[in-house]
Amino acid sequence: DAGIVAAVDRLSSRVRERIGESLKSIRDGQPLDQVTTASLEALGLYTEGAKLSDAGYQDRAIPLLEKATALDTGFAMAWRKLAVTLMNGRASQDRVVAATTRAYLHRDRLPEVERQLTEAFYHASVDVDEGRQEAAYRRVLAIDPDNTIARHNLALLLNTAGRPVEAESLTAPAVLRSDGSGAQYYPLLLAAQVAQRHDSDVRRTLGAMASLKPMRPTYVMARAVTLEDLGDYAGAERTWLDLALSTRDASVGASAHSALARLDRTRGKLAEAERQTRLAIGISERRGLAGAALAGSGELAAQAIRFRGDTAGALNILETALRQHPLDSILPLDRPRALLATVYAAAGDRARARQSLTAYEAEVPQGIRRGRWEWYEARGWVALAEGKPQDAIAALVQGRHAWSCPGCGAWEEAMAYERAEMPDSALAAYERAAGRGSPWKAFGDAWGLALSLNRLGELYEERGDRAKALAYYGRFVDLWKDADPVLQTSVRDVRGRMAKLAGEAPR
Repeated sequence: DAGIVAAVDRLSSRVRERIGESLKSIRDGQPLDQVTTASLEALGLYTEGAKLSDAGYQDRAIPLLEKATALDTGFAMAWRKLAVTLMNGRASQDRVVAATTRAYLHRDRLPEVERQLTEAFYHASVDVDEGRQEAAYRRVLAIDPDNTIARHNLALLLNTAGRPVEAESLTAPAVLRSDGSGAQYYPLLLAAQVAQRHDSDVRRTLGAMASLKPMRPTYVMARAVTLEDLGDYAGAERTWLDLALSTRDASVGASAHSALARLDRTRGKLAEAERQTRLAIGISERRGLAGAALAGSGELAAQAIRFRGDTAGALNILETALRQHPLDSILPLDRPRALLATVYAAAGDRARARQSLTAYEAEVPQGIRRGRWEWYEARGWVALAEGKPQDAIAALVQGRHAWSCPGCGAWEEAMAYERAEMPDSALAAYERAAGRGSPWKAFGDAWGLALSLNRLGELYEERGDRAKALAYYGRFVDLWKDADPVLQTSVRDVRGRMAKLAGEAPR
């Protein structure tokens, strides 16, 4: 068409290049006629933005996708990709929900495949419903078996839901493709293999992924998390540190510093965990993410209570952070009220804990809350603070497969069972906390692994099971052998218990 040719000629050379790329291959496995927009420039921006997003460069992708949606406000697939990119880039949750909703509102004008993908993501982030997500992705694969979005996201859903065998069946064949198009499935394949404890397969997959060029941040982060899951904390630390020092992407940097803080907290290195958390807070503040910055301070407060018993210090951290970032200055969905409720409950301030939880539930729709582990955690902690351990157990059990952090609350469950005087259930929960689990379990390990190992040693010692007591005590000592001086009293105490159990003189 002569009109289209003339219009293209008027565009900049870079836009023409983007359009050329789009015509050759629309990202995410979508046929050209399924990425629906009347704007060729928006199409080019979408293509380049999607490419950067898939490579892990979220901060560079977001402006391009925002421009695409500004040029065509009904470009539903661009809205969906923007929402995914914002989520992966640890951006404002308010923006994630807004972009997802815009895509969903325009779904009726989309072809079937694109409409199903949009509906699936809506039910992953706005009206969380795993059944609807899975059904939508399977409808896409019935139409287009090679659709990369559906295959990728269905595998993620299956891993999150504790169905790693099915996730592996979707991802393993894809990574073997000779054209290299299946590289994006490596992180999901690793997650499935880790969950099944197929460690030899995990090592082979890590080796294959290491040969990929270029080494995208997505692959580096997958390697680091996998090493954490395997208990190779030194290897994970090196990987995260290299990423933190080399990346120019602020969202990747924030993720790396948060991960380093998590690793340090797991091993009892509280001062370094605080330093890394403050680096992540600084990045969030520079990105204009006051809610994320406040959440970082909430983690520091929780750390002070859980590992040092410093309630006054924790509350001071919170009050200082709230003066700097008042809640009413933050968008509702970005306010970390659930985390605040958890900290207040742990500090024994039942009134403010309940007030924060009530406000969170008023501001965050139930469809969103269903997918957030922090909601179940807050409900559990508030119930414990109010002397209702059975209510705490109910909330924490419901949160086991929360989309944001499946398998993160085993230690909290165990504590609730103990308060409910259910020792066998408590023991089983502590063992889950101390064992291998989902690939997301590393996030919970930072808070509960060491405490669970120590408590298991005590419980088995009380039961007269010397072998198991020594095994769990030994793991605790190994985990915290280089912990900060403030925690070494606990380590020395456990060493003494081990010596006594082994019939040796304490050292």
